[in-house]
Amino acid sequence: MSADQTQNRADAAKAQAQAQAADTGQPLLEVKNLKKYFPIRGGVFSRVVANVKAVEDVSFAVSRARSSASWASRARARPRPAGRSCA
Repeated sequence: MSADQTQNRADAAKAQAQAQAADTGQPLLEVKNLKKYFPIRGGVFSRVVANVKAVEDVSFAVSRARSSASWASRARARPRPAGRSCA
């Protein structure tokens, strides 16, 4: 394992530990009973003739610790193109 890989893993572990310490117990994002329909249009006047149900009654939550740790590890793992600034 190279020194860069070791450093990346250490940074990711540190970010995850910080995120878990900062977790207040409340989710960062919580969705309840999500419904998403897409209309099917038809006829001369393009009226809605039916709906396609993409999701119906879906609920989920994303915790702060999980989202922060995964964001930190992805940001470090992605190589940056040479000659471009990150500002």
